[in-house]
Amino acid sequence: MSEPRQIATIRDYADLLEALRGRAEELKLSRQTIDEISGLPDGYAGKLFAPVPIKGLGPVSLGPILGALGLFLVVFEDVEALRRFAARRTQKFGGPGGRPAGQAMLAKRRPSGWALLPLVTDSEFQKIMRCRQLATQGHEQRKRIARKAAKARWKSARARRDTALQNEL
Repeated sequence: MSEPRQIATIRDYADLLEALRGRAEELKLSRQTIDEISGLPDGYAGKLFAPVPIKGLGPVSLGPILGALGLFLVVFEDVEALRRFAARRTQKFGGPGGRPAGQAMLAKRRPSGWALLPLVTDSEFQKIMRCRQLATQGHEQRKRIARKAAKARWKSARARRDTALQNEL
C-alpha cells in the first residue's frame, strides 16, 4: 500500500473548504454523488461547497464528507506560529489541572443534553450553571453585573422609603 499523499495545507476554514472542493473536482464527483455517498441530505454538499457557503461543516457533517472524498485530517504543530505568538500567550492558572476556580465542578458533573436534566436536582443544576457562568465571564464583567445589581437594589430601597414618607404625610 502506498503512502498517503498530502493534498493541501489548511490554516483556516476557507482553506479547508477550498481543499474539499478541489478534491471533489479531482475525483470528478458531483455534489449529488457526495450527498449519496456521505448519507447527508440532498443538496447539502452543494450548500457546503457554494462560493458563499449556506451551510457549514460541523460535528455531524465533517466525518461523512471526509469519508466520501477519501480524506482524513492530520494535525501538525506549527512551530512558526508558536514563535510568532509566543509573547501573547499566557499560562493557565487556578485549580487542579490548571482549571480556573469554579470549573472543577463543571468538569465533574456536566449533563450531556436535556434528557439527563431530570437526573440532576435543582440545586445541583444551579451550581453547574453558576460554574459555567464563572468560567465564561471575566472579572471586570462580573464587577459590572454586581454594580448594576447593587444600584437596582438601592433604587428599590429608595423608592420604598420615599413611598413610606409620602404615606406618613
